[in-house]
Amino acid sequence: MEQNNQSGSAYQHQPYDGDLLLFRATDDLFYGEDYRRSALGWRSVVLGEITVINVTGDHMGMLQDPHVAAIAQALQVHLPQKLS
Repeated sequence: MEQNNQSGSAYQHQPYDGDLLLFRATDDLFYGEDYRRSALGWRSVVLGEITVINVTGDHMGMLQDPHVAAIAQALQVHLPQKLS
């Protein structure tokens, strides 16, 4: 875990000149409201549009049934727009 923390703190973020589809877990209460409003810190990196999709569950649980269905539905809506 320590190695992971060191790697993360040494990483230099580069601007991303594109759009972001951000899936945000609604049950992750450890984030402050200001941080949640700022798209979990991504606004400082992403130069394009950020679309936030709120998904029930916590960070890991949102990737399991029944929550993952909301992610699948959002991908079906948003990906075709970006691929065309």
